[in-house]
Amino acid sequence: MKPTIDIEELVLSVDMVSSPMGEAEAFVNRRDGRIAWVGDMADEEPPDDLHDEQAWLAVPHKHELDLGRRLVDRFVRSQCPALGDEIDEVFRRRGGWRRFKDLLDHRGLLDAWHAFEDAETTAALEAWCRENGFEPAGRSAAGAGIPGKAGGFSR
Repeated sequence: MKPTIDIEELVLSVDMVSSPMGEAEAFVNRRDGRIAWVGDMADEEPPDDLHDEQAWLAVPHKHELDLGRRLVDRFVRSQCPALGDEIDEVFRRRGGWRRFKDLLDHRGLLDAWHAFEDAETTAALEAWCRENGFEPAGRSAAGAGIPGKAGGFSR
């Protein structure tokens, strides 16, 4: 039987690993699917065998899952293709993510972006789980528990 991983905890771990604020790592135990955090966000001491690749697997960064700028491009193509040039311009300068979200908020598309980002993140992590011998548990890419939606997380 495959070990299960709580998708919600995995999403939080990917966010932590991908954060520009400080050094953080997260690892999934290959035997039981539990997640250990290392860094500023860790509540407890990491397991002694944490760097044993046979026992633990590093949680990926968002960019390893194509959840960075490529995700924006997919969103633009599917939700607002008329804004493509304007969004490209936003990312040509420093602070692109903030300006991107400001633009979407101004156009009334911020909630659509969050729903798209959350569904794509969940789907990518479910695929990552299966590729690495884990069974994802919890919310699904079909939309249950999507952050910002009823019953989900808030931003």
